[in-house]
Amino acid sequence: MVVRFFARVASALILLLALTAIAVRPVHAQGGNSVDIIVGTVTDVTGKPVAGAVVEAFSIETEVTRKATTNDKGHYQILIDAGGGQSQYRVSVKAIGKNPAIYNVARQSDDDRIVLNVKLGEKAVQL
Repeated sequence: MVVRFFARVASALILLLALTAIAVRPVHAQGGNSVDIIVGTVTDVTGKPVAGAVVEAFSIETEVTRKATTNDKGHYQILIDAGGGQSQYRVSVKAIGKNPAIYNVARQSDDDRIVLNVKLGEKAVQL
């Protein structure tokens, strides 16, 4: 009876250790890379926020594209796999009635995020 009790306790401890080992593993993006965060605000030439603008980030290293839409304050946030290199991105911004914009950005090694604030000009309409 005592042996049976210790066997159950030992089994429970082994299970607990196995679950702990799984729970404390570091979290990584696909492929073991970290994740970059690209954030910013999209405004028009007068400084008013542009809601509904589509911001698209293309990773030059991984050739992965992620996109986000700005909120009513013009803010956006994109999470994208870092790729393990210099984390270089081509970011395009489009909105109805505005000229599109394209930027090349890179995360520096000591930065935790890339901040890209964009000012979109009015799109000329041909009559």
